[in-house]
Amino acid sequence: AKEIAPVDYQSVIEAAAFIGGPFFVQTDEQEFLEAFLKSHPNTGYTDELPRIRRNHDRYVMPTDRSTFALKFNAMLWALGQAKKLLVTTGNTGIWPVLYRGHTSNVWQIHGQHEQWRQL
Repeated sequence: AKEIAPVDYQSVIEAAAFIGGPFFVQTDEQEFLEAFLKSHPNTGYTDELPRIRRNHDRYVMPTDRSTFALKFNAMLWALGQAKKLLVTTGNTGIWPVLYRGHTSNVWQIHGQHEQWRQL
């Protein structure tokens, strides 16, 4: 089991609509990307990092862990430079904020409560 409940796709889509785009999405879930693109078709994304089918008991960890780590951290740094940032609670969501160096124009979604807030 994971410490933090996964975020409902619709909560993210609604928060994004409120915050306003343009958007660039980084996710490890193919289904989330597909759902987000249906609501926000002009969204950017990359295929540099692997995605899995939704299964919260499974993690994405390629065999070439060093290359994966470099690409993953580069993506987190790049996301931190965005004008606006929408993250989930948890380890992955905090890194772009740390790389950013401030919480201005940062919104966070909490999976267990399906609520989002501006930090």
